[in-house]
Amino acid sequence: MLKVTFKKVVSYDLMILLLTQIQATVSAEAKSIPLTEEAKRLSQAAKRVIPAVVMIKTERVVKVRVFPPGRIPDDLKKYFPKEGEDSSKAIEWRECAIGTGMIIDPQGFILTCEALAIDSGKTEVILSDGSKYVAQVKGKDSRAGVAILKIPAKKLPVVRLGDSDKLELGQLVMAIGTAKNLPGTVCVGVISGLHRSGLGTFLYEDFIQTDIPVAEGFAGGPLINLDGEVIGLIAFATTGKGDHGMYPLFSFAIPINFVKKIIPTLKADKSVEYGWLGIYSENISEEIAKQYHIAEAKGVLVADVVKGSPADKVGIKIGDIIVEYNGEVVRDSQDLILKVINTEIGRKVSLKIIRRGIEQSLSVEIAKRPE
Repeated sequence: MLKVTFKKVVSYDLMILLLTQIQATVSAEAKSIPLTEEAKRLSQAAKRVIPAVVMIKTERVVKVRVFPPGRIPDDLKKYFPKEGEDSSKAIEWRECAIGTGMIIDPQGFILTCEALAIDSGKTEVILSDGSKYVAQVKGKDSRAGVAILKIPAKKLPVVRLGDSDKLELGQLVMAIGTAKNLPGTVCVGVISGLHRSGLGTFLYEDFIQTDIPVAEGFAGGPLINLDGEVIGLIAFATTGKGDHGMYPLFSFAIPINFVKKIIPTLKADKSVEYGWLGIYSENISEEIAKQYHIAEAKGVLVADVVKGSPADKVGIKIGDIIVEYNGEVVRDSQDLILKVINTEIGRKVSLKIIRRGIEQSLSVEIAKRPE
């Protein structure tokens, strides 16, 4: 390793010359360092997956009312109706977005996030070879944040879907997406958390958390393992605020095993059906646990019951505490939601509840969740 100590700066030109020599030496040493086995596998995985990753651009005209009538700044009045005209007229502007998708079928089916599946306007898909296609929305599910697009192309390369149930904390993963209009950008990190929920994004929240600070354009792209298998659909990133503005912190992906369940429904342009119990619930805090004489702060407190719902039909009441669902412990409200929406509609399940300190068992038939 070249080590240089500057005791006296003779001239600016000499300093630049020395720094150039240092950079050249460091670069030469870096080139001589062999790649680790994991690095090789990541590189091979990226080369295998990138041909099946696409950039998605959307554009549509939206109408908005920035200011209510009578409160329009003078310098903006020329854009609004004059006095006596229709004051409900809105401003029109062009709304554009860039994201990512992955080809899951050689016949042109593309998996992406629901935000890029617009009903009006134009959706353009750019393949890795630069060819462009106008895409059609085949199906989307706003409750999970997933969508399927279709382009008029055939014999396309496809990604390989893996098994997200086998993930472990600290496991190396790679995100592939679009950064600043640059498709096929790769970022590497580790899995920071599993089964993350309570983020207020979608009905279905069971995210894979990574330490990869992805850009917004990565949404809809693949999160892959060392074997080049897609183990998650990148959904969004959390941000922090620094001296130079906002910056990404962590990214979250939807587990691919859940996505695989709804792909056939979305490809067929049908609505995804979820199970429904029909209650509003609260997590059991330590205070609630003490109030209801519960040993552990687990389960959910029933805050309300929807009239005519499955819960209502079997007599679940406000103030009941649900501690088990079909023999499995209920950790919190999001855990119960996941258990219910993943239950086949029409199936009967057992519930263990606590009512006025007494345990009871109920059998309830899960219904279809209303749209």
